[in-house]
Amino acid sequence: MTEIVDDQRTMIRAALTAGMVAGRNPRDVALDLVGRINPATGRREGGTIGLTAHQEEWARRYADQLARLDPAALTRTPPPSTGCRSTAIGPTPACSCSPWSGRSTIRTVNLDFSVDKNTRVLSWTAGYVLWIDDAGNIVSSLVPAGSFGGGGAYVYVWWDKTTPSVLYAAANNWPDIFANTNTVLMCSYDGYAGLNPVYGGTIIDGTRINTGTITANQIAANAIQASHIAAGQIQASHIGAAQVTADKIGAGMLSSADIRVGSDYFVLQARPEAGWGRMFSRDSNGVLRVAVGYIEDLSGGGWGLAMWDAAGNLIINGTGLNGGGIWARSISADKLVANSITASELSTGQLISYSAQIGNLVVDNLQVNNNAISQTVWGQTGTGDDIYCWINIRQPNTRVEIGMYFSGTGGNGYSLGTAIGALDVYRSDGPHILAGNCAYHINSTNNLVYMGPTCYVTVDTVANPGVYWYRLVNSNAARASGTTFLKVTELSR
Repeated sequence: MTEIVDDQRTMIRAALTAGMVAGRNPRDVALDLVGRINPATGRREGGTIGLTAHQEEWARRYADQLARLDPAALTRTPPPSTGCRSTAIGPTPACSCSPWSGRSTIRTVNLDFSVDKNTRVLSWTAGYVLWIDDAGNIVSSLVPAGSFGGGGAYVYVWWDKTTPSVLYAAANNWPDIFANTNTVLMCSYDGYAGLNPVYGGTIIDGTRINTGTITANQIAANAIQASHIAAGQIQASHIGAAQVTADKIGAGMLSSADIRVGSDYFVLQARPEAGWGRMFSRDSNGVLRVAVGYIEDLSGGGWGLAMWDAAGNLIINGTGLNGGGIWARSISADKLVANSITASELSTGQLISYSAQIGNLVVDNLQVNNNAISQTVWGQTGTGDDIYCWINIRQPNTRVEIGMYFSGTGGNGYSLGTAIGALDVYRSDGPHILAGNCAYHINSTNNLVYMGPTCYVTVDTVANPGVYWYRLVNSNAARASGTTFLKVTELSR
């Protein structure tokens, strides 16, 4: 016992060397030496400090054989006991502990724990428990696989040296395990996702990986591939802001023909075999609104920019603007360069202006809507003379509206037998356009004739362009006592 210090140095040196040769993580090697913290008790348990160098080497080689499933591990003979084991480094006082040092002697091989979060069942694989019996012999006990469902309660798995080939599990019984010096807590589970193996390994399910604990230099190249990741498992909420940058994406790594950013609302599309690519966006109703790149199959126009309104009407494509898609008053005068629109560049089937101010307009051929007014001439007389109105007809088959009016004689009455007369309209090239009688009435009290207001409107069609006059003749005998009016208006074709 007095030579334990030198022997411990030899044992620790051998364990560290073996760990480095095997390429193990230095932290794991150190925990194998000093043991691990039991979260239930807050005490450090296990570890090889306290074993002699010979015992540590034997246990390490034995664990390696078990890990390799070497049949020889089942027939190996343990080294002779050296009596009581002390975990102290330095001169050791007289031993007063029991022959079996309990929880500090346990090691496991191929024993792993896992949890099904859907059923909340804790499971473990078959494996070996390596321990030192009361006589100081190293024993290998094979425990079978098993499982336990705690229904959401805290579950504990323990091993008992009196029945070394069995693992036990129960809910909410930690005090019983702690009170029994023959038992060792192997694993605990909080009923949801908190799996905490004290001995053995953990089958990683993703819930026990703390943020930042796995870095890129701990993952072998090509170790994680697309076939290892279930569909829909990595979403935007799982990726921190600015975590994926350009330097982390290798050339050619994004090779999908269609890449949807979050949803179908924004899509990048490529067809290398056809030699084209594009991106497009839809609105919340699924209506395609914008496309950039190859747009021939979407809107025509080959390559360029295409835009649609909310109703799906095309506004612009590779060939230019669609006139039906320009909103009213969306192009104001300050957006047009002076002299940028010329007659040769303006082609429209219908040009409508509710109000226009034109300083100097030269038109070779003007077409206006049916019945629109293009020019009006008029004349009147109070002396009974004939009225002439001259008008320039500019288009073939032009329609001309003619209106005439005679105010009547007012309060002046005429004797019975006075000529009532008529309103006659003639055109300069001969036609008699209208003949209409003047209105009158006879006063039965004084037997006088009174001429009332008379109005006529008619439409004439002029076959050939040219300058024409229209003449109004009032043949009423009392015309000198009233006002006669003539209006001639050129209408569109």
